[in-house]
Amino acid sequence: MIPYEEAIDWLNENVEGSRNICEAYGYSYTERCIVAAYTGLPDVVGWQTHEWLWHFQGWINPETGEFESDPEKDVLQLYVYPRQHDVATIYTSTDVAEVSRLLHLYDITYVICGSMELDEFGLIYYPCLNTLGSVVFTSSDGSLKIYKVQ
Repeated sequence: MIPYEEAIDWLNENVEGSRNICEAYGYSYTERCIVAAYTGLPDVVGWQTHEWLWHFQGWINPETGEFESDPEKDVLQLYVYPRQHDVATIYTSTDVAEVSRLLHLYDITYVICGSMELDEFGLIYYPCLNTLGSVVFTSSDGSLKIYKVQ
């Protein structure tokens, strides 16, 4: 986790205001989305269960007392899964125009590229990110980079 700690420190020291970031998403109460959590910078998509709860549309079933999702407004299908797909595309696509479109759609300023992103997506297509931004931070062991989008 040391590369992420270094990245968090760098962002906290060097970024003013609210800038959107892109990092690996994941399940609640894991190390995923750690950069957003420790910097307060908005992320494209956070912990899956939290996203579902924040955007939940439904009702409490009077017979069971359980939450039930409105099938016409399935939060996972409408909000969470499309954003997860877009984040995966940012990291893995070779299509510069598509990645540029997504970076602008979500107004992303910084893209985090470390071990959690590699673990989640299987690869990071660096040539595309090199075309669309520049490395502004590299961890001391070289395993994590932060790109600033141009």
